[in-house]
This record gives sequence, structure tokens and C-alpha cells, in this order.
Amino acid sequence: MRVIKSRNYKIGEDTIFTDYCKSENSFMIAGDVKVDGKYKILLVNIDKSGNELWTRVCGAGHEYEAQTILESDDKCIVGGNAHGRATESGGHGWKAYILSVNKSGEKLKEMTYKIGNNDVIYTMINRGDELWAMGESRSKEPSVFTMRINKELELLETKNYGRYDDVLAGAITSKFLTYSYKRLNKWFARIIRVDEELNKIWERHISELMIYSSIELGNSLLVVGTKGDNGIALKVGEHSEKEVQFEDSAVLGAATRDELVILAGEHRKRPVLYLLNYDLELLGKFVARFEGWYEKAFFTDSGEIIAMGYSQAKNMGVVSVITQ
Repeated sequence: MRVIKSRNYKIGEDTIFTDYCKSENSFMIAGDVKVDGKYKILLVNIDKSGNELWTRVCGAGHEYEAQTILESDDKCIVGGNAHGRATESGGHGWKAYILSVNKSGEKLKEMTYKIGNNDVIYTMINRGDELWAMGESRSKEPSVFTMRINKELELLETKNYGRYDDVLAGAITSKFLTYSYKRLNKWFARIIRVDEELNKIWERHISELMIYSSIELGNSLLVVGTKGDNGIALKVGEHSEKEVQFEDSAVLGAATRDELVILAGEHRKRPVLYLLNYDLELLGKFVARFEGWYEKAFFTDSGEIIAMGYSQAKNMGVVSVITQ
């Protein structure tokens, strides 16, 4: 794998990318920028070759952070947090936040939700006529929550999962809910198979696993994250599992196309991509030259890979187009 083009993004004091979605014939990338000491939401629209079409900064007055984005009907929906204060430890006073924009990035509607204390939405999916979201409430006893929301962004239902010493939201999919939790100084992963009402069908707990994201592979689930000092990709079924580990790494995101899997993350302080098949056999590896990480990567229709990264030395976002 090699880079065929790359572009750096630096707006204000800091620029970081967090998620992406496909939008008609282009891709919408969401992230955050720090301007005059306050975080705002950044939207970047790129074509299928990775060329920038437009850039827009959203948010006025308060602080806002974008954690996830998806396409829903003729709109893009951004999930995250708002009306709080960003700190090195994650911030305080946040309310769960959803922003609806048109395909040009213009605001259509926004909503805040108070679930517990210090609430952040980290992942969302379309589910029929609803949106499903999952996030963290960071009170004295942190917990994970889910939200069911209609397409008008009205809250239909919330559920809370456990009270822990610490939590790390993984992902919500159409069949699974995944996150990690800390009790008595030990981390565990919780994988929950859910029905159409987000009720539990079965669950598994795995020790020492930190889940950063997960995607469905047929009837199985691919979980990515860290285990000890290594990155991990874990394929989980109700009664089976298969894993592959990557030395001195962290795996942050995963995407699939044509029975290929691309993993994005960090390897020895540098951005890394791992290319695998559905049997989790390693087909290729790419390590960038700058210090930082790749947050997410995805395949284009032509088979190239677009990776969203962050340069720690320059506090800027990076979008790279990479061949297989």
C-alpha cells in the first residue's frame, strides 16, 4: 500500500477528524476545530478521489464536538456533545447533541438531550424509521446509554447499562451493542446481542479487552480495539470467536468491502492501516511517516482507501488516499 495523495487541515489551534459517511457521490467527514479556545464542529465534503469540495465550521456561542456522522434520507446527521466545556480529561457539563444538515452542510435542525450528567453520543445508525444512538454518561458512576430517536430528532426512549468505575463506548449496530467497562481496576468488554427493541438476546463479557469500534460481518461481529499493548481484531459469534493481534498497536476503526477489511489505528506512535480478509488473514500493512494515528479508513468504489488521521506534532487533521 502507498499514498497517492494527502491533504492537511488546520483551522484555528487544533483540527481533528472523528467519523465519515457516504453522501450521494461524495463523502462527508466530521470532526472538530478549536478556534479562540473553543471547539466547534468541522464538516469536510470530499469527492470519491479525495479532493475537497467544501469545508464548513458549525456552532456558535457554546462549545460543540462531533463524534459520529451518518446519512439519513436526504440529510446528514451529526452526533456528539454540546453546551459543555472541553478539558484534557474529556470535559464537563456536556449534553448529548444531534445536528441535522443538508448535503451542503447547512444546518436544518439541532437538539440537545440530558440523559444523565455529562453526556456524549459516540455512535449512531439508521434503524427503520428511527435513529439509534449510543454514548457515555460520565457522572460519579459512569454508564453507557442508548437512545431511540425518530427522524424529527425527537427522543423516544433511553436505556442505561450499568454503573461502573469507568466506561468506553464501542459501537451500536443493528444487532449488537458493544462497550468496555472498568471495575476494581480491571477492564472488561461487554458484547450484547439485541433485538429490534434493543432488548438483550444474549451477552458475553471478555476480560482485558478495550473496544473502540465494531461492525457486523454477516451473522458475526468484528470488534476492534486493544488488549494489553497490542491492537486486536476479534470476530465474535454467540458460541465462537477468532482473533488476530497487532504488536504495539491500537486499532480504532474498521470498514469492509468485497470481503476485505481495512483497520485503522496507531502503531508505535504512527498511523497504521491493516488490510485483512474475512478470515482475519493479514494481506497488507501501511505505516505513515508522521506521528499520530488514523481514526477511520474506508474503501472507495474504485478500490482505493481513504484514511482520516491526526498529526500530533502539528495539531492538524490529515486525509490520505492510499492504494491497496
